[in-house]
Amino acid sequence: MTAAQPSNVTSGWPHDVTSMRLGFIGLGVMGGPMCRNLVRRSGLPVTAYDVRSDAIASVVQDGAVGASSVADVVIASDVVFLSLPGGDEVEAVVMG
Repeated sequence: MTAAQPSNVTSGWPHDVTSMRLGFIGLGVMGGPMCRNLVRRSGLPVTAYDVRSDAIASVVQDGAVGASSVADVVIASDVVFLSLPGGDEVEAVVMG
């Protein structure tokens, strides 16, 4: 007997995942390595932003596209990952 693929795997998803554009905000101790992993393993374009320009430059060396603002990441991405230190920072990014 062959296992059936769950019906929710692709149904209702509006994007072809092979052409998704990823965004990453927060490139610190945890976010930097996570972003690098996405760049190296996903095969998808990743646009990245951090308040520290040296953190952006570091992931750009690995193949990410550096952004100059949170808004630039959002505009360039279908999915955005956040790796921020706490609730206040998340609220500031999400709410503007």
